[in-house]
Amino acid sequence: MKKKIITQLTKNTDIFSASFKKDKTWMLVFDPSTKNVRSGVGFSEYSSGTKFFYWVFPNVCFPFIFPYSLLGNVDVSDTDRAHFLGKGSSPSESELIDFILDKCKLVRESLALDYTSLVEFLSANYDRLSSFEKADYILIRFYIEREFMLVNEAEKLVPKLNPHNPKTIKFRDFIQLLKSQEESKIIKEIELFKKENEKVWQAHFVEN
Repeated sequence: MKKKIITQLTKNTDIFSASFKKDKTWMLVFDPSTKNVRSGVGFSEYSSGTKFFYWVFPNVCFPFIFPYSLLGNVDVSDTDRAHFLGKGSSPSESELIDFILDKCKLVRESLALDYTSLVEFLSANYDRLSSFEKADYILIRFYIEREFMLVNEAEKLVPKLNPHNPKTIKFRDFIQLLKSQEESKIIKEIELFKKENEKVWQAHFVEN
């Protein structure tokens, strides 16, 4: 996505509050957005065209180097994808901006989430979640429900995770805390996660 388009989206509309670019990916933050559950959309450039995706970043998730927990494709018809996002497509700037804004308004409405509605959203889409997204789902469920029996679901997930990923190490530690059933220790650890996630956020996003 051209920087000029991103600038018009972030500077000349009231739907986004912040953005950042890494390599060939832009991520934009919906406004309003709370520190508890932030969300937005992103654009990644590939040889076949532009990937248009949504993302969610609750502060209750296992810390990582990137500021998101959940990624998913924005619902776009094949016709619109070819016209607006396909390789070699050439819509006018105004056409492209109108298309993106129309899609973003729908996505923003569906991602206006708090902790409880996020768990409901993840539960409804559970089969589509990656293994790491499922790990974050278990963490936030515990934060809401304080249910130690989640350890059974958590242990089944471990073999599906990359053993060398820092999130996997934190997830394994979390499982041991679940087994100990010491709620205060678990909540203290989650509060530390929140602080780490805020640092990751501040290191990436620039307010408009």
